[in-house]
Amino acid sequence: DWHLLAGDATALPAIGRRLEELPPEACAFVFVEVGGPEEEIVLQSRATLHLTWLHRAPQAPSSLEPALAGFVPPAGEGYAWAACEAQLAPRLRQVLVGDLSLRRDRVRVSAYWKSGAAGFHEVVAD
Repeated sequence: DWHLLAGDATALPAIGRRLEELPPEACAFVFVEVGGPEEEIVLQSRATLHLTWLHRAPQAPSSLEPALAGFVPPAGEGYAWAACEAQLAPRLRQVLVGDLSLRRDRVRVSAYWKSGAAGFHEVVAD
């Protein structure tokens, strides 16, 4: 099995928890967007880990969408999970389900925050 985990800095705790739960025979592909190298943290997993840090410049658009669009899913059963800002979340789901043709029931995308709104959380569905 392989797992694709993606998100911005707000998703780091959940990504870290998911990585810790994966078994040694799993393979994890992780894309995390942060402000710069100073925001990178150590992520550990018993699974084989392929970690990509994406550094976002101030006021620049997110680099998560193009990074996921360039992902080539490996063979086998896959599961994708992503969490990010509310306007980006539906676009990431479109990339995962539409562009990469991942099974809808194996993809979960959540909006962990919304620009200008406090206490926001939403699961993005088709």
